Amino acid sequence: MFKYIVILSIGLAIGYTYGFRDAKTNTENVVERMVARVGGSSRENVKTDVDKRFKGLEQ
Repeated sequence: MFKYIVILSIGLAIGYTYGFRDAKTNTENVVERMVARVGGSSRENVKTDVDKRFKGLEQ
């Protein structure tokens, strides 16, 4: 049981220092950057703006 607590506390310390350094260098959150990277080019294909879509169909 003690081994798990030690491993967990080491992981928390490493994660905290990584997050602190990342927050100092970047203005956006890690999750925001990952979502922007994953949805990059396909984001334009799945827009949910209904008014814009219907205006495009009318013209």
